[in-house]
Amino acid sequence: MDHRCSIVAAAMLLAASLMPGDSAGQPRTPAATTPPSTSAGKAPPAATAGGQTVLDSFNPQSVSNGPTAATVFTLIVPAVITQIQTYHWNGGKGAKPGTLALRDQNGRFYGPWPAKGEPGGKDATPNALWTVSPNVTLPAGTYAVVDSDLSTWSTNLIAGNRGFARVLGRPAK
Repeated sequence: MDHRCSIVAAAMLLAASLMPGDSAGQPRTPAATTPPSTSAGKAPPAATAGGQTVLDSFNPQSVSNGPTAATVFTLIVPAVITQIQTYHWNGGKGAKPGTLALRDQNGRFYGPWPAKGEPGGKDATPNALWTVSPNVTLPAGTYAVVDSDLSTWSTNLIAGNRGFARVLGRPAK
């Protein structure tokens, strides 16, 4: 079954769509699931950088590591991507920040950009949130979020086994 979520920022006519596939063109093995009774793996608060939400696959349920489906969004019009954020709860250990990038439907990469680690989750796990502020202008098209550490990137069934990511943007001028 194809799970899709569509978010449209009316002023920008931006749509986010979660579609099947892999986020970095690499095979991944699903990791062990965080026990349902563990509350520390809950999603952190929303990103705070300027811009409208283009993609938000975060949810408050327990997480596991290693997404098995692509985390993608579609821009209907050109946009400036102001922030990308991913979540690496990693069993309450966080993860050393790596890089984040975007890959378009033709395989072209934007980035990678070095991520800044920030505390996240209900337990404020160090380096659970990886954030970049690329301020890159993208043409209309479909983009996958590419995270350098798939083995610690958080996911769950509610997210359709896609990585937890937030992408913020604004219309390109």
